Amino acid sequence: SSLSIPSNCLVHIRRHFEQALDENREMAQHALTQIQHIYKIERQCDEAGLSYDERRQTRQELSRDVEGG
Repeated sequence: SSLSIPSNCLVHIRRHFEQALDENREMAQHALTQIQHIYKIERQCDEAGLSYDERRQTRQELSRDVEGG
């Protein structure tokens, strides 16, 4: 399955993990690293000027590492 969380929702999710750094640094840092990976994929899609279908395929291919944790 592919990630289906819209990138703009990640802003809110990321904020919660940033706040959780003091409570559970290891878990929160891992989540923040994974979110950065997703942002990198989106940036690459933007720079390449990909169509919606090309973006979807690229997200599915490149987000496998993120999903697996």
